[in-house]
Amino acid sequence: MKKILHNKLFIALFILILLPFLLYYIAFYSTLLIGQGELTNEVYSPNSQYVAKVYRVGDEGGLRVDVNTGLFGSERLIYWSWKETEEKVEWLDDTHIKINERVLDVRSEKYDKRTMD
Repeated sequence: MKKILHNKLFIALFILILLPFLLYYIAFYSTLLIGQGELTNEVYSPNSQYVAKVYRVGDEGGLRVDVNTGLFGSERLIYWSWKETEEKVEWLDDTHIKINERVLDVRSEKYDKRTMD
């Protein structure tokens, strides 16, 4: 009986400690709550290995750019920002893309305004 109470107390404390960290992660790092938006442009890399899909999200000028990773046709969010009126997207070479004056290596980098500014 005492062991069951101890286990329940441990689980409750674990949840109370883990829950704030989980909520913080979802709010500031996860892309789970970011909508897909309306597709406005597709820009192919010079060698056509990558395609950057540009989306407009919401009424506040959210800009989302996803790039295919090549693994089973999946896409990875590489750029997320809000209150941006421009959507200048151009490839500099086969792996580097310039999005509104920010240069990213699509293989490893991303820009998320929630955590970068």
